[in-house]
Amino acid sequence: MRVSYVGTLLAALLCCSKDPDQRSDAESGLSASGLPAEADAGSSADDSDPSVGPSGSGKLDAPSEGEANTDPSAGEVGNEGCQKVDFLFVIDSSGSMQDEQQNLANSFPGFIDIIQNTLMAQDYHIMAIDTDADGFSICPTLCMFASECQGIPCSMIPPSGGCDDTLGAGKTKSPMGMDCGITSGQRYILDSQPNLYDAFACAAQVGTQGSGDEMAIEAMRAAIEPPLNMMGACNEGFVRDDAILVITLITDESDLAYGDDAMSETPTPGTPRDWYDAVVSVKRGNPDAAVVLGLVGDTGQPGGKCQPLELNTASGAEVAPNLQQFVQLFNANVLGSVCETDYAPFFESAVSVISSACDDFEPPA
Repeated sequence: MRVSYVGTLLAALLCCSKDPDQRSDAESGLSASGLPAEADAGSSADDSDPSVGPSGSGKLDAPSEGEANTDPSAGEVGNEGCQKVDFLFVIDSSGSMQDEQQNLANSFPGFIDIIQNTLMAQDYHIMAIDTDADGFSICPTLCMFASECQGIPCSMIPPSGGCDDTLGAGKTKSPMGMDCGITSGQRYILDSQPNLYDAFACAAQVGTQGSGDEMAIEAMRAAIEPPLNMMGACNEGFVRDDAILVITLITDESDLAYGDDAMSETPTPGTPRDWYDAVVSVKRGNPDAAVVLGLVGDTGQPGGKCQPLELNTASGAEVAPNLQQFVQLFNANVLGSVCETDYAPFFESAVSVISSACDDFEPPA
């Protein structure tokens, strides 16, 4: 959405008092999809359309037979399985995303704490990217005409360029150009990162000055596909063959592709099945090596939390059927509403899905 203002993201720590093994769906108020339980009532399965996810409805409904069960009581959690997990957060950087970015920062500490206390895997890569094809960094641009930005002297703000302005490259700076202190020497955070929560909150503070053409899918593909992961490239070494890949999409609009006309909104090329195939290809043909989580618009759907997106405001969301279908194509998936005021229950629900995928994962020979 094209709204020009700088979003401020606060890194708030969230303490989760319950282990996911002790939390029932009734307590969380969520169904397996991450939406209110009543939103899933009466859903039916129909896989006749190959572009539609396993549930076949294109709605935020419960997984059908054959999909991963997100109920923590469905099986033992924490069995020995994968030893590594690569977390990718694809975060909408358009003008309506300030609250959503703060919700993510608030929820991350509790999420990663549960992950660390649940999974045998303790080797993590954590990367945040934005959806902006324009590569616009507000402070380096303003400093061309001013001596300070947001109260920070321009002499302390590094110029933009290179990986900082590459679609799909991991974020290592705040929108004002301040370094997030990532100690890995890469564009992603390792589990050994000091002040892990603060580093993630900084990297995930992608801001709200991004393009109104939110390229979530193209940014995701760029982040994980070989060109950016090769030696010497921006995301060198992020995706590992012997790790589970966990992708989280967070956006309040439908996915778009960047066009020659800056005011145009063109749907992303391909179908949800094409996008699914791209992820599976990255994981060497193993669809069960990927977990996909989606916090997207659910406007007008049963149990939906979002109101229609209003131009020139930061409220509401567009319904995103293609993104929903993409997420649901994966056996290990959780869908939720980007308009929830608290993302913690969504991420708690996701832990058992990640754990199940991790338990079943067999690294390639």
